[in-house]
Amino acid sequence: MTRKKSMLNVEEIKAALTSQEDFLRPLVQKVVQDVLEAEMAEALGVI
Repeated sequence: MTRKKSMLNVEEIKAALTSQEDFLRPLVQKVVQDVLEAEMAEALGVI
């Protein structure tokens, strides 16, 4: 099978990221929530 490399230039990446104002917010919220839940479960001895 032949692989095709697709490279984006810097302008395309910037355009994609700036088109979504809060593109990182949901990801960061989910990660923080998961970490807090894991820490609480560990502290309570659930794990």
